[in-house]
Amino acid sequence: MTSMASLHFTSAALDAFAYLVSDFGFVTTRSDPEHVRFEGNGVFVSVRFDGRRSYELGVELGPLQPLYEGRERRFNLGEVLRLAGASEAEGLATVMVTEQAALERFTSRMATCLRRYGSPLLRGEQEAFKRLGALGDAESRAYQHRNELRFAVEDAQRAWKSGDYQQVVAALEPFEAELSASDRKRLAMARSRLP
Repeated sequence: MTSMASLHFTSAALDAFAYLVSDFGFVTTRSDPEHVRFEGNGVFVSVRFDGRRSYELGVELGPLQPLYEGRERRFNLGEVLRLAGASEAEGLATVMVTEQAALERFTSRMATCLRRYGSPLLRGEQEAFKRLGALGDAESRAYQHRNELRFAVEDAQRAWKSGDYQQVVAALEPFEAELSASDRKRLAMARSRLP
């Protein structure tokens, strides 16, 4: 792998995101080998590169006003792209780069996508941030629900092996409509074995 010092992240980020300054009136508030930050229109844009461990490159943005215990609400580029229904959404949320050419290519692609799909956010339009926040909240709830379903299925499998059919029913019943065919069958069999 290439060392962080030999990858020119800062110049790549400043070049790719220069339109934030020229077209949206942002100013550069931080510029170092791991983080370039722009602020304007009540919005921040952070471009980060972890060249020490993961070699991950990512973009986050959000309103400047702190929301939770003095912390900014951050949205990643993937969320912006998913809100817009952009096909690039999954491939550009965060990428791993270890070579200068890839760093420049992905930094440029991320900048282009943010401009194309995130202009209302870059202008500080609060309605756009509300929609983005609602998407993030919905995705978080869906993620939590998927985990709860997975844990319920795992719990039911353990209970099934130990013959605790009441626990099988208790674990699976709240998710009955979403169960796979085999788990629905397991639930039906557990119910039939209850006293």
